[in-house]
Amino acid sequence: QWEKGSLKIEAEASDSDGTISTVQFDYSNNKVDWNRIGSITTSPYAIDWDTKISIPQVASTVWLKANSIDDDGDSSKEYIIPTSFKIDNEPPTTSHSYDGSWQNRDFVINLTATDKSGMGVQSISYKLNNAEKQTIPTNSQTSVPVSITQEGISTLEYWGMDSLENEETHKVLTNIFLDKTSPSFTDWEQTPADVTEDTTGSLRISVKMSDKGSGITGKIAQFDYHIGTSTKYEGLKNMTSQDGITWFYDI
Repeated sequence: QWEKGSLKIEAEASDSDGTISTVQFDYSNNKVDWNRIGSITTSPYAIDWDTKISIPQVASTVWLKANSIDDDGDSSKEYIIPTSFKIDNEPPTTSHSYDGSWQNRDFVINLTATDKSGMGVQSISYKLNNAEKQTIPTNSQTSVPVSITQEGISTLEYWGMDSLENEETHKVLTNIFLDKTSPSFTDWEQTPADVTEDTTGSLRISVKMSDKGSGITGKIAQFDYHIGTSTKYEGLKNMTSQDGITWFYDI
């Protein structure tokens, strides 16, 4: 049996030749070392035990004990519950598979939750770009795929919940990059503008390159050409730029 959070513990006590002054409650993980939960001096002898304070994580074996003290200071025989139980106050831990790099096509981020030695993961929830919450049961799968299809920079909020409904503190993954649009080329120019069979010297081809997504920093524009109708393209050649925007190639 699994428990979590606040538990109500009750005991019955009586004294044939006097009155009960105190009933004490203790817990143990091994029936040897006991820890005080609290005490009560009036009937009914019941106490609310916030297990999150005493056992903030997971305890696979918990025993409870009660004993009473009468008005003469005599203690009763201790009563220990016949069977132990388990406590799980620790939520799952969820991780993601995204490596932080720009992607150039739709891709999937996998969310995976673990519950250590607890009762087990019940579900993983997420909100992509602050859209409607999606909750996926995990009892038949180890991870939950989140499809990233929107160009630009996305944000993913995600969290897990275990079978006792311990909810993980929400995590936020920012800067999810997707750029499915190729760079654009504009303002093609050639210098000199008019080329004839009598033209001598070099012919400069220039163009402006831009990209609204991942950018063009560190990228090199390439150019290919052929002269006349009887020649073929020879293969792409690197262009040159001084500002990273306008690129040129001299033929």
